[in-house]
Amino acid sequence: LKADTYRKWKANKPEKQISVILQFKEEQVHSIDIGNEGSAFVEVLVGHSTSVSEQEYEVILGMSSFMSPSESKSESNLNRTRMFGPDKLVKGAAEKKWDRVKIVCTQPY
Repeated sequence: LKADTYRKWKANKPEKQISVILQFKEEQVHSIDIGNEGSAFVEVLVGHSTSVSEQEYEVILGMSSFMSPSESKSESNLNRTRMFGPDKLVKGAAEKKWDRVKIVCTQPY
């Protein structure tokens, strides 16, 4: 994201889960940094633009906690940044090149 066009990406209040697909030049993913804005959990999947099916995405970062249930319910500590190095990524997916990333944000509380 460019600094001059940067905006926080947020869901409408009743939505429990939202996702976004980002496309870029094919690259290998070595680490992932996520800045959170109110999601209890975030999961990251990777795929190829040539794929014809949604099921062809692979998990590269399993569902990770960004807020506790009590923080979620009280809407406290909404902003948290976490950095995930190579040791936290799914090895098989991290060894390949991808041109799409699907970010799934969940707030069940």
